Parts: sequence; structure tokens; C-alpha cells
Amino acid sequence: MKEDIINVLVLSVKTRWEKEIREWRKMDYNSTYEQEIDLKDLMFMVLHKWRPIIFIAVAMALVLGGVKGAMTYKSQNDPETVKEAEEKYQDDLELYEKNKET
Repeated sequence: MKEDIINVLVLSVKTRWEKEIREWRKMDYNSTYEQEIDLKDLMFMVLHKWRPIIFIAVAMALVLGGVKGAMTYKSQNDPETVKEAEEKYQDDLELYEKNKET
């Protein structure tokens, strides 16, 4: 009688473990599943949304162009920068005149 109870308990524990192992293997298989990306579908999806892409590109070009223009305007009106540019120009002109004579 004790042996029958022990056998039943061992059998039930064994079947539970086997079930858990099977479920674990299924979960492991599903977690390593990788989805393929179809490049043709990806390109059609990107081309389908061309208006927002163009709008963002133009907006960024205007913003970056404005920033560059403001920085250039500021640097051209800075007296120190103007003085440095004139000195460099004079040095280059003198070097040119020396090389022209030889």
C-alpha cells in the first residue's frame, strides 16, 4: 500500500516535470523566433509616407541654413574677426607678391 502511494506520487511528480519541461522548450523555441523583414515591403512603406519625410527634410534644411546664416552674419560683423581677416589677407598678398617676382 505504501509502495503504491509512493509510486503514484513519483509518477505525478514526474509527469508534472515532463509537462513543465515541454512548456519550457516551447517557450524557448518561441523566444528565439526571428521575424524576417521583406525589403520590398519596407521600401513601399517608406515611399508611401514620402510627404512627411520631404516636409521634415525641407524644415531641417531651412533651420540649419538659418543657423549657418546667422553665425556667418555675426562673425562678419565682429570687429576682431574682421581685423584678423584683413591681416591674413595682407600676409597672403605679400606672399603672393614675393612669389610673383621670382
